[in-house]
Amino acid sequence: MAQLSPGEIAQLDEKYRNFEYSEAIKLADVLLKIPAISPEDSVQILTIKAASCYSLNMLIESSFSYVTILKINKFFILDTSVWSPKIIEFFNEIKRDYLKKLEDEKTILSKTDTVRITTVVFPDMSSAKESILKSILLPGLGHLDVNPDWKAYTLLAVSSLSLLSSVYFTLSTNSSEKEYLNEFDPLQISAKYDTFNRNYQLRNISIGVFAATWFYAQLDLLLGTTLFTAPTQNIRITPAQTGCLCNFCFSEFCASGANNIRIKSQISHYQSPN
Repeated sequence: MAQLSPGEIAQLDEKYRNFEYSEAIKLADVLLKIPAISPEDSVQILTIKAASCYSLNMLIESSFSYVTILKINKFFILDTSVWSPKIIEFFNEIKRDYLKKLEDEKTILSKTDTVRITTVVFPDMSSAKESILKSILLPGLGHLDVNPDWKAYTLLAVSSLSLLSSVYFTLSTNSSEKEYLNEFDPLQISAKYDTFNRNYQLRNISIGVFAATWFYAQLDLLLGTTLFTAPTQNIRITPAQTGCLCNFCFSEFCASGANNIRIKSQISHYQSPN
């Protein structure tokens, strides 16, 4: 198992203390790629990386680093003499949620003549991050990753058309404004102004439509889709008249929605009559 030198950890900590958060994140990613790194070193590196991400308001990346730490050591505690109260409060919220999910990870639900075992798995945060970035760049692209339905195509069409319209009428507004300001013929001034005013209003409408579509798309992607739906594994055992009927259902839903795999199988065991 590889052991990092104290100087490498110290260099990483120095970048964080000097407010070089981006550089600290890059160095942490490099150190984490070292083969067979010890769990203790991984925890130190991830702790500094998580704090750097939090300082840059990269809350998703920060929470992902803290969850990775808890997977290594679920009893990990941040030193209150080193880290700020806000970072400690953020970590403690993630820790409480993580430990609660661990307790609920394997739940047995008893019903009449039926036993169902459900295993909950954490969602793929990397795919969710990719969908969010796509949605930020152009509303509708993130929805296409999650669920390519009519809403996704409608958002993509509206955002694309309004964006193209905004660019077109912005250029037309600038051009017609110059023509209006440079016109000295009294007979043409009114016509030039009408053209400029029409382009100006259409530009504002296009920008407004794109802005409204952008904000709606971000909220709907985070709150109205299955972006963070976790995969599940279900086993149902049902007694039958001649034996025991077992139903296995393994479902995996990635945040992208592109890989939707569902496998079902039934195994029946029959007892011969006495």
